[in-house]
Amino acid sequence: PVEPKACNVRCAAKIASLSSSSIRREGNGIGGGLTRRSSMGGYTTLTPECSKSTRTTPAETNGRRMRARQSVHFPLRPTDTSAMMVPDTISMTTAVASTEGEENSPYDRHLRTSRMLSRVTARKLNALEKHLTKASAAAYGVCFVSIAYTACLLMEAAETLKMLKKKEAEGRIAHFIGLLADRLLRVFPFIDIEVSGVEHIQRENTPTVWVANHVSELDLLVFLILDGRLDIGRKRPIKFLYWDKLNEYPVLSRFLRTSGMIPVSMEDTGFEVDNKYLLQSLKSMYRAMDEAINDGFDVAILPEGRRNTDAPTLAKAFPGAFKLAKKHGAKIGFIGTHGVEEVWNVKDGFHANAKHVSVRFWNAMEISSKEQFVELFYSLLGPWASSKIDSLETPLSAYSTAATSKPDDTNER
Repeated sequence: PVEPKACNVRCAAKIASLSSSSIRREGNGIGGGLTRRSSMGGYTTLTPECSKSTRTTPAETNGRRMRARQSVHFPLRPTDTSAMMVPDTISMTTAVASTEGEENSPYDRHLRTSRMLSRVTARKLNALEKHLTKASAAAYGVCFVSIAYTACLLMEAAETLKMLKKKEAEGRIAHFIGLLADRLLRVFPFIDIEVSGVEHIQRENTPTVWVANHVSELDLLVFLILDGRLDIGRKRPIKFLYWDKLNEYPVLSRFLRTSGMIPVSMEDTGFEVDNKYLLQSLKSMYRAMDEAINDGFDVAILPEGRRNTDAPTLAKAFPGAFKLAKKHGAKIGFIGTHGVEEVWNVKDGFHANAKHVSVRFWNAMEISSKEQFVELFYSLLGPWASSKIDSLETPLSAYSTAATSKPDDTNER
């Protein structure tokens, strides 16, 4: 049994939270319902549970709980098909904002744009190629873990014997692991990395805060490979920000600790709830990042905070990278990855659906506000992650022929 007053209050509060201009009534009587127009062309239906029964008396009906059930239906095709290509359907479980201010945020504009752009994907592997790729990845992993773990132990011993200072030991092991990751990939090529924008890499002895999209467990390994191949940290080694839960893995935690990577604690809230960081951990994180910049290191941050289940669509970005860069007068370098989720993602694990990964570097730049940082994060990395488009500075219709849904065959060249 449910108290009528309590359920009426809850239902009234739910409906009152919607703007009156966005609500319409459909049908009459008990079977009618209220619908709200969503920001992407669909409708949110508010259906009273009592409408499911046709035999209840008015007294019973008034005593039933009113529950709002939301189901947002997005159109499969854009409204104006003359100015753009018909996109593939991209799953988006993130709820669309309901207020006008949120609908115009960079994140919501990114969600709408990602539905308009056609997906560009690498060539799919056949069954035999998948087995060979997984075998190659296993061999790579065994060799990488064995050599990296031994190197970390030796570096720790050298630091304990006062042969190397802590800062020097951290820089050397980070550089060595990057070289190791790249050289082993030449022997066991389970992924094929294509890089563009190399000329934009900052090689001066000035601090840079690197940011990238986060879609897979392989992201850190991809960045280590790039560091070893392109010698990005030659003058300023890079320290990565990581979730401290990774310390539960003995071999990985040894490398993270020896190389001085920066941990942050947050609750394991799953993928349906926004990140919740522990305050004391945030203070320690900012202190560690300040020390890294002052000690001659660069810092790499994944603003989304965790892997994105809706990849290649980006998740909500946090402005911590901008705050760090502003404090130290550092530039921000954007790195976009495309196709990593086709190798390993949150939902399917290491499924090796493809092996070609594309990485794009943009010019490191000075950013004046966190709003500008978030805008650049979505306008640069969003189109690249889904369609390998450099940016959306020109009208979307200009890319209608460039962003096709045909498989990307660049890995065959």
